[in-house]
Parts: sequence; C-alpha cells; structure tokens
Amino acid sequence: MKSNILVIGGTGKTGRRVVQHLKNKGIEPRVGARKASPSFDWDNKDTWVAALTGVEKMYVSYYPDLAVP
Repeated sequence: MKSNILVIGGTGKTGRRVVQHLKNKGIEPRVGARKASPSFDWDNKDTWVAALTGVEKMYVSYYPDLAVP
C-alpha cells in the first residue's frame, strides 16, 4: 500500500531502518534522499516541493547534527 509518509534520510543508517520497519508493516513510504525519486536534498530547496507534495507524516533525520556547526 502506498502511503503519505516521507522518510527524510531514508537511505541513511537510521532512515533505512525506519523504511524497512514500515515496509514490514505493509506500508510503502516515500524515501527522501538525493538519489530517490522524487529527490530531496536539504541544500537544494528546489527539491523540497516535489518531495513534500501529498505528505501528511514524516520521519526526519538530518546530518550533520543540528547542534553541531
């Protein structure tokens, strides 16, 4: 089943696990990553709209940590 859940960083260490847990429950999340389709890149705001369209829930991981410059 397709879902309206977006996992930002869905190909990374933590996000990949979140994606797999959702898939194990029969939920097909949208993966937010530079090489995903649609792509998502924190540093390129032009990718944000396509990645976020139709999304109602999201899991966000961010690297580098927001507390570290």
